[in-house]
Amino acid sequence: HALAARLTRAAPLAARATKEVAARGRYLPWAEAVRFGETMRRVAAATDDATEGWTAARERRPPKWQGR
Repeated sequence: HALAARLTRAAPLAARATKEVAARGRYLPWAEAVRFGETMRRVAAATDDATEGWTAARERRPPKWQGR
């Protein structure tokens, strides 16, 4: 239950990217899977939600995810 609660509070775009990497990565050769994972990490890190996550952590408040 604790893990499920934590996942529901996660940034929706980051969670979607993680699921995509898990789903596609299992069919790719190791090096391609790592490359794909890094690409998705960079995409997720460039979102407004990523900035909100860092800002919220710095301000010690819960993040307000926008899905952007």
